[in-house]
Amino acid sequence: MRFVHSRRVPSLSVVLPTYNEAEGIASAIEGVSQALAGVEHEILVVDDDSPDGTWRVAQADPRVRVLRRQGERGLATAVIAGFREARGEFVAVMDADGQHPASLLPRLLESARAQKAVIAVASRHAPGGSDEVFVGARRRISRGAIMAAQAALPSVRERKVTDPVSGFFLVRRDALPPLDTLHPRGYKILLELLTRMPGPVVEVPFRFQARAAGVSKLSKRVVADYVLHLARLSTIDRKNRRFASFLLVGLSGVLVNLLPLLAAERVLGVSGFGPLLAASLVAREIAVLWNFALNDLITFRDLHEGRSLPHRLWRWHLATALSAGAYFAAFALLTFAGVSTLVAGLVAIGLGVLVNWAVASRWSYRRAEPKSPTAPEAQSESSAL
Repeated sequence: MRFVHSRRVPSLSVVLPTYNEAEGIASAIEGVSQALAGVEHEILVVDDDSPDGTWRVAQADPRVRVLRRQGERGLATAVIAGFREARGEFVAVMDADGQHPASLLPRLLESARAQKAVIAVASRHAPGGSDEVFVGARRRISRGAIMAAQAALPSVRERKVTDPVSGFFLVRRDALPPLDTLHPRGYKILLELLTRMPGPVVEVPFRFQARAAGVSKLSKRVVADYVLHLARLSTIDRKNRRFASFLLVGLSGVLVNLLPLLAAERVLGVSGFGPLLAASLVAREIAVLWNFALNDLITFRDLHEGRSLPHRLWRWHLATALSAGAYFAAFALLTFAGVSTLVAGLVAIGLGVLVNWAVASRWSYRRAEPKSPTAPEAQSESSAL
């Protein structure tokens, strides 16, 4: 469908992706129009050729631009189609089934502007928000999806996004990545935007409402698509690639640790508790140096930040010492509590790896903070304003 654009650029474009929402689309449009009565805006309905004629109902309203997609279906791709057609400074995405309150749109817009945010998320889990309409398995699935996203995506975790799977959000249009580079899968396009759009994120709490019309589209296929989508996004984030490199180096270090021990026992004939303990300490130091060399050369190569080699090396040794302490403490506590040796060992190894990673990435190779100007420099800059 061809759109006729006015010359005025709206402050906000509201994208309503729809499929079989004929029963509630008129109410949704009216709600958006009333909520944004004092804001220059446009409403775009992107309909996937609904059999119930949702697009036809929306077309009857002169306040709306309608894109009827034929031969293509999917909420995430519908949102991208809406992004392509949007002309506003900001673009909001919300459902047309009544679960997202249109009255929140002005606050999302105001918050994004005030915080200079690239994304404003309507969150069910920020203080003051609620998802109490979800019960039982539906709530567990939702909470599990959020926990998985926070665990897998540093871009979500580090910006403390409490509801990264929200379908109600707003973005600054000029901060969007090239739309051809977006490859969302399933329903949760916000996850990809959080991964690909660096910059401040603000959350506005809202109370998730019961569906006013239509039926839920949650299915086993939707859940599977979400898992695959999250797995793909986890490989995009640079910090995740760094962690993967760290793990691979660590696995090679295990072999490097074992080889000197085997050589000492089977080739050199070392035996007895004392000599074998000494050999194990030598083997550990060799493995520590091996891991340091590879991680320094590959994993953290871009984070030397002018630190000398000896400086990086002693920091690495401290990180591994703390990791070893965490390993032995966890193993001792778990075995004392009656946990099997195998389980205790696996948990202790995992904790040791995480401690090593946390200390190495956040301290040993922490990116240096930009230096603030000296007092005379600051004075000269302010006087030049």
